[in-house]
Amino acid sequence: MRLVIALLAALALSGCDGTQPQVLAGATLGSSGQTGSATGSGHIQYLGGDGSSVAQAILIHGAAGEIDGVKSEYDWLAANRPGWKASAQSLIAQGSRFYDALHITNGSQQADVYFDITEYFGKI
Repeated sequence: MRLVIALLAALALSGCDGTQPQVLAGATLGSSGQTGSATGSGHIQYLGGDGSSVAQAILIHGAAGEIDGVKSEYDWLAANRPGWKASAQSLIAQGSRFYDALHITNGSQQADVYFDITEYFGKI
């Protein structure tokens, strides 16, 4: 629920058209985080890069809206980074594109994964 609230808050703050990334909203996830199936939704495609940066963001294609799209981020995480859990999520605006940055952990290891959410951002 906090994630949806953070995304809705970001919608209210959107309108950024600069080229520098701007974190619009962030949320720290509870200890349970979110989970998703390893197979993901059948209609979702993961395109683009490896998620290591905004420039290499994983493009989520085919999501019906934010609920479907955010779930697909966690499905990707479960399938591609087993054992890793999201501890925080931030919304980033860069130009006319929007990205989710998931801060993920696995024991003492930490990383960030970036998703291009432009196709479904703002669709509920």
